[in-house]
Amino acid sequence: MGIERFRFDGKRCVVTGAASGMGKETAKLLVELGGEVYGLDVAPAIEVDGLAAAMQVDLKDPASIEDALAGVGGEIHALCSVAGLPGAPFSDLDTITVNFIGARHLVETAVARSMLPAGAAVGCITSFAGNGWEMQWATVKPLIETPGFDDAKQWCEANSFGGYGPSKIAMNAYVGWRNVALLQQGIRINAIGPGVTQTGMSQAFVDQMGQDFFDNFPKPIGRDSRAEEQAYPLVFACSDAASYLSGAVIYTDGGLGSGIVTGTVSLGG
Repeated sequence: MGIERFRFDGKRCVVTGAASGMGKETAKLLVELGGEVYGLDVAPAIEVDGLAAAMQVDLKDPASIEDALAGVGGEIHALCSVAGLPGAPFSDLDTITVNFIGARHLVETAVARSMLPAGAAVGCITSFAGNGWEMQWATVKPLIETPGFDDAKQWCEANSFGGYGPSKIAMNAYVGWRNVALLQQGIRINAIGPGVTQTGMSQAFVDQMGQDFFDNFPKPIGRDSRAEEQAYPLVFACSDAASYLSGAVIYTDGGLGSGIVTGTVSLGG
C-alpha cells in the first residue's frame, strides 16, 4: 500500500528542461510512474515517449513562461524546475535569468493562477555550487524579495549579480524563503543540489574550468553522477512519499559537501 505514495497516477506534472539531461530523465521517470507529464524546453523537440504534451518555452521571456503554463490548462501536482544554463558561453545575466528569475516566475505564475492545489509539490534542481547559501542570505535577500521578473532582472543588472554560482545560491535561498508561505497553501517546495553530473552541458563546464580541473576534482563516491541518479531524488521530493519534506536543499553530490565540511575531502587536491 505504501509504495503507491511514490507513484503519480492521476497527477499532472510539468518538467522544464525536458529535452535533455536531468530534465529528460525526470520526465521519463514521471511517465513511468503514471504521471500526466508536460515537457517544457527551449529546444523545439522533446523526445520522451508518453508525454501528454511537449511545449517550447524560453525562461528569459516571462510571456513565454505564462503561455506555456496556459498550455498545460489545469492543475499541476508536481512542478519540476530543471532547465538551466552553465554560465559561459552565456552571459552572467542570461544565466541568472534562466536559472533563477525565469524559474521563479514559472513557480510564482502557477501559484498566482491557483494551478498548484493543496498537496502539490515544487522540486528544483540547483547545484552543489549553491552550497553555503545560508551565509549569503543577507546579500541575496533583496533579490529574493523582488516582486517580479523585471524587478529581479533590474536588481541583478544594478548590482552586477549573475552567473552560474550566484544563480544557484539565489535559487536555494528562494526555496528556503518561500517554503513557509507556500506551506500555508498546502504546497511543498524543495531542491536538490547535484555534484558533477554527466549531461549535455558537461562540455561547457570543461571549457570554462579545463579538463584537468575535473580530472582532479574530488569524488568521494568514485565517479560522476548520471542524469537519472538526479531524477530519482527530485521525483521523490515531489511525491506523496515525501509529504513531510519541505524547504529542504538535498545535496545529491556523492558525499562531497560533507567531506569538505569535515575536512575528509579537500578541494585543493
